[in-house]
Amino acid sequence: MVVTHHMGFPFFFPFSIFYAFATFFWLIDLIIYFVVAGAFYMMFRKAGTPYAWLAFIPIAFLWPLLWTINKSALNVLWLLIPIVGSIFLLYWIGQLIKCFGLSPWLVLLNIVPVLNLIFLGIVLYVGYSSSVLYNGNGPYGAGTNQNFYY
Repeated sequence: MVVTHHMGFPFFFPFSIFYAFATFFWLIDLIIYFVVAGAFYMMFRKAGTPYAWLAFIPIAFLWPLLWTINKSALNVLWLLIPIVGSIFLLYWIGQLIKCFGLSPWLVLLNIVPVLNLIFLGIVLYVGYSSSVLYNGNGPYGAGTNQNFYY
């Protein structure tokens, strides 16, 4: 694109700044996505869940999440109901952190806009810390004989 004197400062300059900021924030968002997906991957690995690598695929991470808390993968269908799906997702993530010995009520931090960053820190701590172990206190019990495929 050739810049002539007819394309003055107000029309050309803001777009180049916008592209720079959009690229910067897109990269930051991508880094945050992979860090959080890595934390979920590590949680699924600690629990011995098969196909833990699905944590890196946006919708598919629900399957290992449900297997870790001893739920059927068909429960994903609850997410198709608008408000009920959000409630079920909060419940499932609460059950996931309960399996690692934390209170499931911590998931309510996701409702408050600034406090959800605290919950993000909790997820990162549970995923990346070697001191937090899977104790299998899922809602339906657990153990080494879990049936992940019902």
